[in-house]
Formats: sequence, structure tokens, C-alpha cells
Amino acid sequence: MKEKITKIILVSLGIFFIAFGIFAMDYGIYRGKPGWIFWLCYIGMVVIGFGIITKNGYLILSQLNILAIPLFFWNVDFIHFIITGKDLWGITNYFFGEMLWPARLISFEHLFLVPLSLLALYLIKINKKGAWKLSLVQLVLFFILTQLFTNPDYNVNYAFSSIFPPDSGGAGYVWRWFGYTFTFIILTNFLITKIPGLKPEKLKK
Repeated sequence: MKEKITKIILVSLGIFFIAFGIFAMDYGIYRGKPGWIFWLCYIGMVVIGFGIITKNGYLILSQLNILAIPLFFWNVDFIHFIITGKDLWGITNYFFGEMLWPARLISFEHLFLVPLSLLALYLIKINKKGAWKLSLVQLVLFFILTQLFTNPDYNVNYAFSSIFPPDSGGAGYVWRWFGYTFTFIILTNFLITKIPGLKPEKLKK
């Protein structure tokens, strides 16, 4: 019975993540902004969804490595605005301005992506080491795609400038961007793999 309930939870979560990610990308295309499909959080939701359905903790962790810390900053900024009515870093100011309801709905993924992914990872376990390597490869690939195929005005993946940490871009920004993101990946991978209950016994060393 427990296994059946776990299976239902995982399939439901997997379908939800895939559907939500595809909806977010389709909405960008619908709004005439196809470059939005390169947002790492949208891609990440779809990959996490497939990871959940196939019980591949490696895939799930590879996306959390990329997204967990940036989403942490987003959530802190969001909660600060909710409580105080003032921005902290300005990351979520757009959310409290004029937005069409589908865009506002999509933005809520910042709140649930990490906790639901960790829940799935707890049920599936991290079944393969080295997820950080896939994270790094994906990050390099999507930085290149973002630079080539998106409008700098939309600053997809903050590939052209950064609100937090404040960085207006320009000379050397690419190296600073990779410095920030690579550090996030290594740190996140280290922290998540230390969480009790996420690794099967054979990987607990």
C-alpha cells in the first residue's frame, strides 16, 4: 500500500512539473517572446518532471544544483516584500507590478520548485554520483544558447547583467557569471547530498 501511494505521488508530481514547465515555455512563445523558453527554471521543471517519473534522482539533483540558490534569493526577496511592503534586492519587483495572470501564476514556481523536488528526491533517493558534472555542462550550454538566441532586454538567466549580486554586465561579466553559478552548483550539490534520507545506504560514505 505504501509503495502504491508513493508511486501515485511521484507520477502526479512528475506530470505536474512537466505540464507546468511546458505551459511556462508555451506562454513565452504565445506572448511573442520565444527566448523565454531558455529560462533555466522552465527547462529545469521539465527535466525534474522526467526525473521524477523515471525515478532518476541524478536528473533531479542536477537541476536543483542549478536552481536552488537563485530561487532561495528570489524567495527571500519575495517574503521580505510581502512582510514589509518594500523591496530588498529588487529581484521580485516585477511580480508586484502589473502582470497578466498567467505570468503571475508561472512565477509561483519559484516558491514550490525546490521543496517539491526535495520531496521527490527523498522518495526516490540520489541513485548516482556526479550530478554536479551534468549541472556544469548544462549551464555552459544554456549560457551560450541564451547569449545567441535571446533578446538582452529580457536578460534571460541573468546572462547579460545581474540584480543580485549587483552587476551591470560589460567587460568580464561572462567570467563573473560563471564564477557565481559554478560556486552555487558545487555548494548546492555538497549541501543536498548531506541531507539525511536522500541517499541509499550504498552511497552513504
